[in-house]
Amino acid sequence: MQSWSISASSRYGGLTGFAASVVHQIYSSFSMQIPENVYTHVVGASLFGVISGAVLFSAIASLRNRLMSRG
Repeated sequence: MQSWSISASSRYGGLTGFAASVVHQIYSSFSMQIPENVYTHVVGASLFGVISGAVLFSAIASLRNRLMSRG
């Protein structure tokens, strides 16, 4: 079985995390939960989403590759 690319998984995870942060920002704006410093809130949430998604997807791909190589 072919191993998963960790760099591609990281890229897809970053995009998924960014999409989740966009949905969060849309929810925040429609629910009128807008903070004073909007720029910091948007950039911080976007960076957190991208980084955490990339790390999560990379860890999953790495774990999957390790488990598939054993057996």
